[in-house]
Amino acid sequence: MSRLDHRVDWSEKDKLTRLYPQVPDLSEDEAEEYDALCELANADGLDEEGHAKLETFDAKRAPVLSPEQRGAAGGFVFVGHDGELQFEMGFVRPKDRAEAVESGVIAADRHNSAARFPVKLPRNPPTLRLWW
Repeated sequence: MSRLDHRVDWSEKDKLTRLYPQVPDLSEDEAEEYDALCELANADGLDEEGHAKLETFDAKRAPVLSPEQRGAAGGFVFVGHDGELQFEMGFVRPKDRAEAVESGVIAADRHNSAARFPVKLPRNPPTLRLWW
């Protein structure tokens, strides 16, 4: 099922459980070095090498969906107004909710409108859906 559109309607997303990316943990030594670099950056005391290290840490700390989250969720892919592909990831369909609870990705007792209302997808849904 697919249809190209320039957005994902909130009423469709409201039927799904949203997962949020997690910030990967740094080791204790990395966390200390990162904190020291941040202090230097705030004091305008970083040299070029320090900026490069800080950028490396920032890239390492970029939020990502965990492998468990990726296994339980999917997302939307659509063409934006600029003609570029846009992605919104981290949504669990109601029919996949039990599996996500079983894998520990979401809590069984978490309030969620998706658990109370069945999803009725139109024959031509407004976006191309990719579920991994």
